[in-house]
Amino acid sequence: MRKPVLSATLLLLLLGMSLVPTALAADDDEQQTVAMVSGNGSPPGRDALNEFSTDGGVTWDHGYTVSKYSVYADPIPGSEWISIDANLGFPVGDNQEIRYRRFFDLPKDCRAEGMSVILHVDNDARVFLNGVPFGSTPLGQIPSNFQGAPEGPFTTTGPFQKRGNLLEFRGDGSRVVAGLDYEATLTCAGDDDDDDDHEKDDHDHGHHDGDHDHGDD
Repeated sequence: MRKPVLSATLLLLLLGMSLVPTALAADDDEQQTVAMVSGNGSPPGRDALNEFSTDGGVTWDHGYTVSKYSVYADPIPGSEWISIDANLGFPVGDNQEIRYRRFFDLPKDCRAEGMSVILHVDNDARVFLNGVPFGSTPLGQIPSNFQGAPEGPFTTTGPFQKRGNLLEFRGDGSRVVAGLDYEATLTCAGDDDDDDDHEKDDHDHGHHDGDHDHGDD
């Protein structure tokens, strides 16, 4: 019996199909996420990306990356607890306001759609993006704020800006120790129509998250 012979065209087609990768490149409009966390580095140490203030935001200093206090929950995966000193602030005064903040720029090609924050905190925290509140934990010395599953998610759709976004946590410190552990997830979609302007901004200002001295504003 005569064996079937594949035509040259069909053979090339089958060969081409065998070379197609199993995973295709992401579509330009596909969502992407960027995670920002507390405790960038292993304890003990300083967190170059997160700052704290104990005087109502008049002065700021880099946070301390610390091992968790005995009654604290394990840190969120990828993060570490931070505090106002290497000893977790012990002893923290009554009604001591403690603020934490982080500046960040939007990544290249990011059209920001929203942000989601989960956290542990001792004692409590209100969460702000560029000065606009978008979530808070129960107020007071409530163990669930620093034990068990993280509080949240607290979500916001903005306002965002290309450069110098400010994520801030304001709350009451405890009468013993104080700490914050968080993960903030930024969601981006598609290309930023103003990429060329963004690149020019970055070139002109030379700004990168964590490298810029924002001063004590």
